[in-house]
Amino acid sequence: MFIPVDILYSAIIIIVSIMIACVVLIVIKKYLTRIAIKTGTKIDDLIINVIKFPLSLSIILIGIDFALKRFEVLIPYLHYIDITFYTIWAIVGGYTFYKLIDIVMPVIGMRMQLSTMPIEIIRKTLKWLIVIIVIFILLNIFNILQNVVLIITIVLGTLVFLAFAGWSIMGNITASIVLMIWKPFEIGDYIEILPENITGKVEDITLMFVKLRVDSGEVVHIPSTLILQKLIKNYGKSRS
Repeated sequence: MFIPVDILYSAIIIIVSIMIACVVLIVIKKYLTRIAIKTGTKIDDLIINVIKFPLSLSIILIGIDFALKRFEVLIPYLHYIDITFYTIWAIVGGYTFYKLIDIVMPVIGMRMQLSTMPIEIIRKTLKWLIVIIVIFILLNIFNILQNVVLIITIVLGTLVFLAFAGWSIMGNITASIVLMIWKPFEIGDYIEILPENITGKVEDITLMFVKLRVDSGEVVHIPSTLILQKLIKNYGKSRS
């Protein structure tokens, strides 16, 4: 029975990659583990246990990737094959670093004599950073990163605008409440705003503005936050 050359090559590549992965596991188990035991530190054992499976899996995946690319029938689908393997590697790599942080950070904290809280904050921050990086890598793999970045930019810009607008509104409301409580002037008082030398009669104090009728007869609405930042000279109910 004749076996096509591409199938034969692919099978050999997969078998070799599996053999290499097994050799790597044996080396890690017999030699590196013994070396880690001699160091007398637990962190070495934990790191080896975390990386040995992703390392072996990566070797096998590389072999399968090369093997699949030997099939002429799969040439039109090479792009999708690459996307699949890149996705797996991104997830496996992210998971490996995610687990390593749980192992390394407590040891760093003990050696630097740091309290539990800052180490925990750094640990969680790094883990979230890894998750974000993996997500961005996956978005880039699927060629949708630019669209997502554009959407995120629009959303963040909208939130910043709303936050600024909300801060301005809340600031004026707070300032108006302060004016109503402390009463540096009341409705009907003649005041002068310094250093602009704006004089007029207070006609109303709302939650946003102070309504002032100036000497020219015009009515101006001055934001309450601006009033609190100025020097106010109060002439009372009349200027005399």
